[in-house]
Amino acid sequence: MASRKKEASERRSHRSGVRTRLSILRAAEAVIAERGYESASLREITSRAGVDLALVNYHFGSKERLYIAILSRRNLAINRKRLKRLEQARRDAAPHAIPPEVIVDCFLDPIFERLMAKATGWRDWGRIAARINSTPPVLTHQREEVDEISLVFIRELQRSLAHVDPGSLYFRYAFMAACVIEVLHSTSRVSNMSEGAVDMRDIARAAVEARAFIIGALTAPGADR
Repeated sequence: MASRKKEASERRSHRSGVRTRLSILRAAEAVIAERGYESASLREITSRAGVDLALVNYHFGSKERLYIAILSRRNLAINRKRLKRLEQARRDAAPHAIPPEVIVDCFLDPIFERLMAKATGWRDWGRIAARINSTPPVLTHQREEVDEISLVFIRELQRSLAHVDPGSLYFRYAFMAACVIEVLHSTSRVSNMSEGAVDMRDIARAAVEARAFIIGALTAPGADR
């Protein structure tokens, strides 16, 4: 009996811890998206989450590690979907290489679909990802969780675009990722330049334009050196 009570208590404690961790992540996402990483305070984050300040240190250890956890939570979801679609594309194209436009769709669609769904958390994450800084912990996060996925896509592009210098595709992949970051940042620059005719915050339009731009850039002949 005592053993069952202890197990039930441990399960309740675990569920409570998971809920607290998620509350902190969601609050941090909103506050950092509004204020930026440097200006966002842990006190404001915990106040919005309705938890004690000590729980941030308990669950994450530091503000930097909380920031990485925000990036990682949604990055993992996006990258799982990307890899799943890429694997399906391999099966569909076999024994040939995946067409480059399909590779681009596998990369872009998982994130643009979520942004177009107008889920607040994904938009907050997008603004945070667009402001990513170059602190050592964040660079480590990129190497451990982002670059591994990047290399999978680069290898598929090299197979698909045999006429392009393999080294060039590292540059072109980086430019493709930067294009996504520009959409995530959703600045008013496009609206200002066009005097309101078009707007980067129109995610559906931005997705179409990004896809056309990226496919054209990826498949272009390499520059003479």
